Amino acid sequence: MPALALALALALAAVALEPESALPAETATDLAGRAEALDAAPDACPFGLGLGDPVALDPAVPGGRQRLLLPGLFSAGGIGPYRSVALLSEDAGRSWREVMPTTPGSEVSEVVSRGDEVFALVAFGVEGPGPVDLWHSPDAGRTWSLRAHFEKRNPLGVVHGLAFTDPMHGRVIVDYDGMDLVPPADLQVTEDGGRTWRIAGPAPKAAAPSPASDAPGLWRVRRGPKDTQVVERRSPGSKRWRTAATLPLRYRRAADGTFTPCVGPPAKR
Repeated sequence: MPALALALALALAAVALEPESALPAETATDLAGRAEALDAAPDACPFGLGLGDPVALDPAVPGGRQRLLLPGLFSAGGIGPYRSVALLSEDAGRSWREVMPTTPGSEVSEVVSRGDEVFALVAFGVEGPGPVDLWHSPDAGRTWSLRAHFEKRNPLGVVHGLAFTDPMHGRVIVDYDGMDLVPPADLQVTEDGGRTWRIAGPAPKAAAPSPASDAPGLWRVRRGPKDTQVVERRSPGSKRWRTAATLPLRYRRAADGTFTPCVGPPAKR
């Protein structure tokens, strides 16, 4: 391994991912084939780890947050999401582990928290919107269970705007923009912690953004050098960003279904 690649590998945060066996075999084979994952090429790195901005799960400790959740997906080729990903760090980004059961063809699109209660939207997105599920964690992201499946008037409706005023009362918007449905967006609400949802009426035309568990702009993910992505944080009131973690961007898949990071470009065949 070249010296630069070795130094970069040593600087990467540890990431523990669940093996692909968590996917149904038929779905995994179909998605991998359509993405031209090239299982027979051990030097190929077809999987990209796409991450949204971190959600801080310790809002009661201003400036000292240690527990973070990174929502996202594995992508492969041009088909969109390969499977969902949710990574938890309990040491301010030095190490990460996958904590949510994976959903094929989907991404973790939104995360909100109310104390230790954390809720996440997992949305199918292969060649267009599809089913959307709500996942719940009662222990600040450590363990997760499927809580509900959203019913939509059109399967292509987009679910977004997840928000909870307390652990029992929440809402989402189901957007049917461009589908000639009246109304063009529904407001769905829950009063039992997300277990059941009902349409409460048309959604507001200009819906307020979802409240986050952290102040806006204190954490972010950006593209780094040599196929990496960098998790950064800044203190409230400061304009200076500091690196909290550097994670691999590209992965290869072993025969046993485990994912390992590729440091730098794959070797030429």
